[in-house]
Amino acid sequence: MTVAVATPFNMDEQAFLQTMDRLIERFDRYSSGRCFADLDRIRLEHDMEGPLSLFDDVVHELADDLFGGTSWPVNLDMGSYWIGSK
Repeated sequence: MTVAVATPFNMDEQAFLQTMDRLIERFDRYSSGRCFADLDRIRLEHDMEGPLSLFDDVVHELADDLFGGTSWPVNLDMGSYWIGSK
């Protein structure tokens, strides 16, 4: 018979909440109309077509720190590309 022994799980709630606050603050920067106006300006200045990444690497790193290999960071990656008109 196999005996399974669980090791204690210790979570640093304070660090989790602080990281969550940083992610929310960073994410909020991208939810304003100004963000989309900036993307349109960049597209026009550089004659760009196709998807542009909506979020920077910090957003992805924070999501990975918080949620690891779950679907949350993957969903954020999938939704991070915004295709605007030229």
